[in-house]
Amino acid sequence: MKKFIYTISTVSVIILAVLLLEHPLICKEAIARGLGLCTQIIIPSLFPFTFCVLFLQRALAVKNTNLKNLYRFKFLGLPPSLFIIFLLSLIGGYPIGAKLLAESDATPETASVMINFCVNAGPAFIISAVGSGVFSSPQIGVILLISHIIPPFIIAFISRKKLNICQNQKQPTHLSFSDNFILSATQSASALKSICIYVLLFSVVCAYINKLGQSIPFIKQIGIFLEVTNGLTLTKNIYIVSALLGFGGISVWFQIFALIKQKRPNLLKFSLWRIFHALSSAGITFMLVKIFRPQIPTLSNGISSNFSPFSTSAAVGISLIIMGILLLISIGDKKYTGKLLDDIV
Repeated sequence: MKKFIYTISTVSVIILAVLLLEHPLICKEAIARGLGLCTQIIIPSLFPFTFCVLFLQRALAVKNTNLKNLYRFKFLGLPPSLFIIFLLSLIGGYPIGAKLLAESDATPETASVMINFCVNAGPAFIISAVGSGVFSSPQIGVILLISHIIPPFIIAFISRKKLNICQNQKQPTHLSFSDNFILSATQSASALKSICIYVLLFSVVCAYINKLGQSIPFIKQIGIFLEVTNGLTLTKNIYIVSALLGFGGISVWFQIFALIKQKRPNLLKFSLWRIFHALSSAGITFMLVKIFRPQIPTLSNGISSNFSPFSTSAAVGISLIIMGILLLISIGDKKYTGKLLDDIV
């Protein structure tokens, strides 16, 4: 498996290098577009929230903080410090849960389970960037946010028996207000820099995939799953958008596994739970749209919304359904040993 992935990735990079030499203007335009996404959407929506989450996580991790009431949430099987990480991951944005788990006293076994339900787009991104920015409707943003937050609780509930709540005896660090402020601001900037680097890289990759898609139409659909911010601009369907937010995109996966590598997460289970999250989010969005019937405006790029379940591509919709079935099968397979990651890393 490791050799296969290495070969595929090497061939892909060689093809990208050839395309860069053959069509340099595409790269220039993609980088400019990626920078626009970073400065207009990602940084304004994520940086302040990331700072708040990191600051609060350290403030709430102090040993003398009164968090005993959080033990009432027995259905998650989490001690207070880890339950706080789960809550903060819901509002902090995709890589925040991984970053907090990597710095926590959770055992590798616990972290490998928690990472499956601590990967979420933050409310600032969903409501501001997607709802108001893409659909010009904060109401749509709220529907997408509700649809996106419910699946992590479902995953946490299903996974509760697999959690090993034993923790390493690491005392929380006591920081002054000024030290916490400076450290949180610095790490927020570092996290956003990492995110923007991946956005720029995958903007270029998606641009060349679109170029190849002119000759091979099916290839064009791959770009939707590579980087969530770029993927949102490639579809006009609210259900596909909801699924993309749950799936996260391969770019987000790279960021997460880079942050939490020492905790040894399980790649196969992580992938399957991302698919489950995507399908669940899309299903919940469908129900909420039918119940509340929000006003669907014209998208900001001038394209009218069309909410057929497969308006982006029938192949994409069918593939999501098939992967969902595979997920259900895998959940029932209790003999899975989780050694795939050892073969890949």
